[in-house]
Amino acid sequence: MSIRMRRPETCRLELTAGDWLVVKKWLTAGEARDVFARSVKTLRAGERAELEPRMLGITQAAAYLLEWSFQDADGQPIVIRDQPIEYVIDALNELDGPALGELLTAISEHDARMDAEREAEKKTPTAASAS
Repeated sequence: MSIRMRRPETCRLELTAGDWLVVKKWLTAGEARDVFARSVKTLRAGERAELEPRMLGITQAAAYLLEWSFQDADGQPIVIRDQPIEYVIDALNELDGPALGELLTAISEHDARMDAEREAEKKTPTAASAS
């Protein structure tokens, strides 16, 4: 019998200028479905989903993000730990363009690494089969 759930793990992603992000290593199926749901404007049976351009990348970043080193214009930490996802999305939308771009790229690359890791796990036998 296989284990179909993962223990929550985190990763630290280093950014430029000494900044960093702490992100979830994996999203759960529910979190991934929420990312999709927040990114879709309309969805009709038999048709392609109409995406919400303003939310692309933002919803994925907000789902992964746990903490960061970012500060507001007054040099105060922007606390996102344990905040509702809507708060994190609002905080992301307040960033300047280059900072948001770097963050979105870092999280997208992290997601791609985790996809590759899952694919590698599928190809690795975990135990000898019983006869």
